Amino acid sequence: MFCSLLLCVRETRTEVKMRTKNLIDKAFDALKKHLVLNLEWQIREEVSDRKDGLIRMVINNQIMQLPFEMKEEVRKYQIQQFVQKTNQDPNFVIIASKIPDTLKTELRNLGIQYIDSAGNAFLRTGSHHIYSNGLKYKQENMVEKKLFTTTGTKLIFYLLLDQKMINSTYRDIASLAEISLDSITKTFKVLKKLEYLINLDEFHYSLNNKRDLFDKWLDGYETKLKPKINKGTYRFLDKNYMINWQEIALNNKRFFWGGEPAGAILTDYLKPEKFCIYTSLRSQELLKDYKLAPSEEGNVEINELFFKPEIFNCEKTVPPLLVYADLLLSGDSRNRETADLIYEKYLSDKIG
Repeated sequence: MFCSLLLCVRETRTEVKMRTKNLIDKAFDALKKHLVLNLEWQIREEVSDRKDGLIRMVINNQIMQLPFEMKEEVRKYQIQQFVQKTNQDPNFVIIASKIPDTLKTELRNLGIQYIDSAGNAFLRTGSHHIYSNGLKYKQENMVEKKLFTTTGTKLIFYLLLDQKMINSTYRDIASLAEISLDSITKTFKVLKKLEYLINLDEFHYSLNNKRDLFDKWLDGYETKLKPKINKGTYRFLDKNYMINWQEIALNNKRFFWGGEPAGAILTDYLKPEKFCIYTSLRSQELLKDYKLAPSEEGNVEINELFFKPEIFNCEKTVPPLLVYADLLLSGDSRNRETADLIYEKYLSDKIG
């Protein structure tokens, strides 16, 4: 059996193209080692308006076009968007550095094609099916793992929002972000080692590969920081508070909307069904001032206010970057659409 693969990559930036090429080569090289297939592929610099690129695959003179999307590590919240893209084009395929075993099973059950850096694959190429599983990844990058600790994730949140802070003294950053000097020193050291911080001159730095850093920050926020700041679920004792939530008088220093209500405020596109709040108020204050009570089945999520809102001029909502994260991590398709609007309006210039 003979297969030839031609890739048309949409991005034009050198670092993105190289990252794409490296992951593609790694994935298909690994697959080639474990299957009795003659695989060939070539990366072209042609522009594609379909996903991240396009694979032209030929098997026994049968030609297929496979639009693909690149991911570092596939996460649960991304599944819904993969379903939508597969519904739009059944040939859609995910190419990822890593896919957790439980999500591989879910992807197969949903008929979503994938291939990862170890050579694990689920491809339905016309009349041919390619399936490999159980191949092990190389040892995780321990340097990168040190970057996204709880405090590292919190610090990178500040740096992504205020990139001038990069050139502040560590002592000033420690005061603003309420993070220890030791943690700041360690985080900056890893950022430089991984080339997310690059020298402009002897004394000044700039963020590099911001989109990649941002995507990894999302993972760090979901797995490291969010579990630490989450205070559980609540419910409104007065249903009028849920119906007329926009009329609630907010404590603008200690209570801010995140998630769906923040998405509604920032885009005027969404009607909230679940409520997300970031606050420094105690439970008794929430009960008294906002008619909230703890409830395992409640639709109000309470999170600790882990940053200083005055630094980012917050009024009713947390910064758009955090709203985007909340909406994306919810896995809801409505929220995904709102998150995309927020990214285009508030984040694309900042993150790229």
